[in-house]
Amino acid sequence: MKKIARAAILVVLFFSLFVTVRAEAGKKGVMRVNSGSAIPSLGLVIDANYDSRLDELTPGYKMVSVAIANQSVNILQLSLEKDVWKVKLAGSRKYHKAVHNLRTTDPKAWQAMPQRVRELTAYPVFLPIGGSMVVDLFLPDTLDLDLLTEVSVRFKAIGKQIDVVVRD
Repeated sequence: MKKIARAAILVVLFFSLFVTVRAEAGKKGVMRVNSGSAIPSLGLVIDANYDSRLDELTPGYKMVSVAIANQSVNILQLSLEKDVWKVKLAGSRKYHKAVHNLRTTDPKAWQAMPQRVRELTAYPVFLPIGGSMVVDLFLPDTLDLDLLTEVSVRFKAIGKQIDVVVRD
């Protein structure tokens, strides 16, 4: 009887160790989702769009707008220094790093924007439970953002890269 109990305990311990290791491996991976689709494991919905009518707002830059809805039971903490945003264009395997904090990255361009635009495009500190927001990403005006296929983000608070497929 003791041998069966020990074997059962070993099986349970082995299984729990396996599940824990598998969960950690998944946390470090990349999540790939379609734009506008819910991400149930994170409680987020992320959608992205490029609108050429916004091209003239910031000298030297074009903007991609990313809408995020927080459907989780946690506040999403954002980090000016540690969050990383990138975009991918059709026909390219390369990501282009996007600027989400123009205020410190390019103060001259930031000051050239109208005050109301600065207020609307400033990177937020957090996204409350049940809240939604738009994050504006700045990219060099030399890129053809009509070819936008993917927006990628790594939130420091989540620790995963989320690749949002805008179009194939």
